[in-house]
Amino acid sequence: MFNIANLITSAQGQTPVMAFFGDSVTRGCFELGNGYMGTVVDDEAVYHNRLKNMIAEKHEGADVAIINAGVGGDCAASALKRMQRDVLDEHPDFCCVCFGLNDVTLGERGRARYGKSLRQIFARLQENRIEAALMTPNMVTTSVSSELRGVFRAYAKRLAKFQTQGTMDAYMDEARRAALEYGVPVCDVYARWKEMEAQGVDITQQLANRINHPTREMHRLFAEELYRTIFSE
Repeated sequence: MFNIANLITSAQGQTPVMAFFGDSVTRGCFELGNGYMGTVVDDEAVYHNRLKNMIAEKHEGADVAIINAGVGGDCAASALKRMQRDVLDEHPDFCCVCFGLNDVTLGERGRARYGKSLRQIFARLQENRIEAALMTPNMVTTSVSSELRGVFRAYAKRLAKFQTQGTMDAYMDEARRAALEYGVPVCDVYARWKEMEAQGVDITQQLANRINHPTREMHRLFAEELYRTIFSE
């Protein structure tokens, strides 16, 4: 069991602090809105708020403080530049790291940098004695939805290639290797999405923007998997 789980259940009068370090999914971005001029943000539906509510339900009102350190469009390498300000200076008890959706857009040439950046993130968390977990992200689109238009169709086509031709799989393998090297437990959400795909689920329909943002229901899956990982269920 994670130490954060002990802090949550010990009822010592202090509120444990949990940081979530990631991209637009962690930020809470969902469908395209405003005539494709923006993205809908839903702070209630995002996975870490669902996790907070789940903890309260399962542990008699136990509370946790959430640091939303998600930034849209971010990748592991660029996130390192803001890690001190957004995570380390907040002194959380726990940090969930989730990157990959934007990193993969560099294709195979970016995989080594992705792995190196994750290793640097894990190292800095360990140096600051912050408990960490890697949460692998969702799959990206496997096809170009008829609901998309303009530049979004072109972007979806590019991402679908990375997903269906194995590039995203290779990135997730790299992430798992990095976590293993640093002894960081993995909440493997990506594996769950691969299982759904193997069972015939249309992955693109599980994405709110039909590109890379999971639906609200899929954020519930993130929360459930993370809860099971933290509490060793």
